[in-house]
Amino acid sequence: MAFTLLDDTYDAYGLFEELQQLTKAMERYSKDAMDELQGDYLKSIYEIVLNISDEVEEQVSKEGRPFSVSYTKAEVIKLVQSYHVQALWAHEHIRPTLDEYLENGKWSSGFIVTMALLMSGMEEVEEASYQWLMNIDAEFLRAPPRTELNFICVGRSSNEGRGEQGTTFYAFLLYEGIRCFKEGGDRERIKDAWKDMNEGFMVRPMPVPRQVLKVGFNMAGLAEVFYKDGNGFTSPGASHQHYYTQVLFDPIYLAE
Repeated sequence: MAFTLLDDTYDAYGLFEELQQLTKAMERYSKDAMDELQGDYLKSIYEIVLNISDEVEEQVSKEGRPFSVSYTKAEVIKLVQSYHVQALWAHEHIRPTLDEYLENGKWSSGFIVTMALLMSGMEEVEEASYQWLMNIDAEFLRAPPRTELNFICVGRSSNEGRGEQGTTFYAFLLYEGIRCFKEGGDRERIKDAWKDMNEGFMVRPMPVPRQVLKVGFNMAGLAEVFYKDGNGFTSPGASHQHYYTQVLFDPIYLAE
């Protein structure tokens, strides 16, 4: 929820000057920074993020994994900074190269920060797993954002009801995403990314517990399902409804 609020604020609703304030506040990650935010909606979003972080910190500390908090907060800051980069591109009408697009996409995709958050609730995760996660050059971690090139083209094309700021931003990112997509070898890069994911999942010895790799692998697959036929996250349509039916009403029971 918090990530969606931040994403929509940077993508659609916040003015660039407001986003600069929010970025600086998030980099401090302290309630003391709230007074520097102008506008009640920014303060509300910032307070929600901090409150969720406090709840997670309290829970994981009880479970003996307090080390996960600092790593996760560091990734939230990187996420927000990547959102700010995208907002800057739109504000300044900067045309990123494909490499620049994908470099920023390592964090703006939300893959790494979501991994960090999910790992905080896994009993088998030790600090070494977070140190591995911070090594963004690992092929397994670089691949998922590349699988979302199709998301760049279709997932960000929806701008209904977002106002002038959001319409301008989405139109710009859609244009730039399609341009980068065409310049980057179309779906060949996506296929190569999945090959890297599979190879990283099969490598022995595993750098982290198998469950950690399964989380990352499943997240990449979920993104593929959500976005291959449109924006199934914000605007799920008929092409996605059968997934929900199968999961919630017609599950597959495995014999024990």
